[in-house]
Amino acid sequence: MVGGWSGDLGLTAQACVQRPDIGAEVLAELYDLVCQEASSVPPTGTTPAGGHSFEDLVSQRLHKLSKEWDFRSDPARYTLDRPTFSGTRHQIDIPFILESHMYLLECKRRKISTKEQMHYFNSIISDYVLGSRLRGQHYRYKGIFLSTAEVDSNSLTYAISFGITVVDPVHPPVEVMRKRSRDANFRTALSLLLRRMPGENPLYDSRLEQEFLPADLLREYEFLASRWSSGRG
Repeated sequence: MVGGWSGDLGLTAQACVQRPDIGAEVLAELYDLVCQEASSVPPTGTTPAGGHSFEDLVSQRLHKLSKEWDFRSDPARYTLDRPTFSGTRHQIDIPFILESHMYLLECKRRKISTKEQMHYFNSIISDYVLGSRLRGQHYRYKGIFLSTAEVDSNSLTYAISFGITVVDPVHPPVEVMRKRSRDANFRTALSLLLRRMPGENPLYDSRLEQEFLPADLLREYEFLASRWSSGRG
């Protein structure tokens, strides 16, 4: 849910009429898939094979969408051969390119989600961001963290800070609520929230300004999400 989806920002009203919001379409598919998969995770958690099956399922869904909406999606467990600050090439659960960004997906099929998972995922994204800046390149990276378990508040706040979109069964992405809501005022409130959320990793910004506190953005999101889940959105 958290971290604004930067693929649809800046579209004119005419462009929105001409074609659907592909970013929202992709997130809606991922959200539905996470909710579906969450019900099948055993109480004891999952095995590495189970984790790989989830990655493969997500990869297959993205591949299908990429053919429909004309974007690039790479295979699961893909070693991304792009510059990093550390010089390490990281294996990404699933990367895909949409418009001007490369999205790095982390897939967690577990009963419990931990903040260490989010921190480690962001360290990989940051390594690629810094590698791109070091070499004067213009690659733009953004993270999407998929989890079949509810992500805790501290991890959600951290994700907002670094422009990571979290998708779990309890936290529908802002873009999905906006896409599916029939309430014009509610959609406007979601759009305003989305504009205030960081669209990408702050390491891209040499000034390192923070206009809105991530904890405040999370509280605003939770208020709107509670309305949506209770049918008042």
